[in-house]
Amino acid sequence: MAITVEMLEESTSEFIGSDGKPVIEITETYLMQDSTSSRVYINAARLNFHTATGIIPGAAHASTSIMRYRKVDPKRMATRQPYQQWTVTCTATTDCPLIDDPNPASRRWKRSVTDSDQQRFIFRDRDDKLIVDKAGTPFDGGIPVNVKLITYKWQHNTDWSVYNLGTIGNISGTINSDSFLGKDPYTLMLTYAATEEWEGEYHFASEEFTIIYDPQGWRPKPANAGLYELYSSSIYSNATKRRRIKVDGKDAIEPEPLTTAGAVIPYTQRPDACNFITVDYYREIAFSDLGLPTT
Repeated sequence: MAITVEMLEESTSEFIGSDGKPVIEITETYLMQDSTSSRVYINAARLNFHTATGIIPGAAHASTSIMRYRKVDPKRMATRQPYQQWTVTCTATTDCPLIDDPNPASRRWKRSVTDSDQQRFIFRDRDDKLIVDKAGTPFDGGIPVNVKLITYKWQHNTDWSVYNLGTIGNISGTINSDSFLGKDPYTLMLTYAATEEWEGEYHFASEEFTIIYDPQGWRPKPANAGLYELYSSSIYSNATKRRRIKVDGKDAIEPEPLTTAGAVIPYTQRPDACNFITVDYYREIAFSDLGLPTT
């Protein structure tokens, strides 16, 4: 069966739509001819035209992706076999909603951003310095503040035939080792969930990626402080020993800030000389390798 299609005429018009926005509309008329010896019904003719031209309701117009075909109308002409001829009138317009692919795995990503308040007790300020009173003593239990946590979410569908059930174990509960969304490493945590879904013949996984931004980071940083300090003793060949910190001649009852060498920090050097211990607990991955759209 040989099918030929040629354009007979094309016209365009511009007008104001019901929503007050300008609309551009193009009308195209084609002549389609096939050599089928048996009768071709209109639905088959519509399919033949789509196969030959790629034009179907919802398809983008060749001139611009913002203009889509709204109507494809084939009409049989009075012809004799062995040829059958049709005139096909197609209307493309800018006033046409986008039509999603029926395959859920082909749908676009959905994204959302929200924020939430969390009350916590902090021991360091925004300059990463230990918070102390005028006498250089850290506050017992920290300072209560409300912290804004930003939550980013991505939703996407993946065909079940290629979905990896081990994904949740590979990425959920990890933090970023790289800069992502303009945020520093170790300040983002990822949680992941997926649900098995069916829509008609389509079998897919509905995936949700959730990333939570914490401005203080996801690597715990307790103050380097304690009730004991390290010192060198000549009695034991300068070996490092441990002793209870004294405050006003008595054993310290609250942890005192220590240097990186483990010695108590004089009050006059606090908080500038105070430091923190970084706890490496969460597994790290490069979030830029996740394939999440960010623009």
